[in-house]
Amino acid sequence: MFSKSTQYALKAALYLAHRENPGEPVGTGELAKAINAPPQFLAKTLQKLVHANIISSVKGSNGGVFLSEENLHIKLVDILNEMSGQTGINTCLLGTSNCDPEHPCILHKDFVKVREGLNEFFQSHVLADFQALGEADFQKRYNWIGQNGKIDR
Repeated sequence: MFSKSTQYALKAALYLAHRENPGEPVGTGELAKAINAPPQFLAKTLQKLVHANIISSVKGSNGGVFLSEENLHIKLVDILNEMSGQTGINTCLLGTSNCDPEHPCILHKDFVKVREGLNEFFQSHVLADFQALGEADFQKRYNWIGQNGKIDR
């Protein structure tokens, strides 16, 4: 449903949010390892998030990315919008390019409700909502998305 860059953007932002001190910089290498992302690919994704003021960064030997107080109030939908260029989730579950109410795919009617629920979730949650998660709880919740982007059970 999401591109790799969008998945990594969400994972990175949520990882930064859950940390004991979200304002402490994390290097790209450490972050890439923590969220299972290719470092160079993640660096480009993080750069896009920094330019959009979704996350913050500091340069230098102790530099990295972090969340400022302002960043903690970013809605998850803002991350989706920045990475995909779309407002929320509005793609066809089957990937049909012309799926809409006038030309629905076979799943359109049922998926509309699911999509509305997902959009409500991403619209109503900010990064600060995930601050209270400890490391173990974050990993437990995070690990449902496997390395291949598919749901692990």
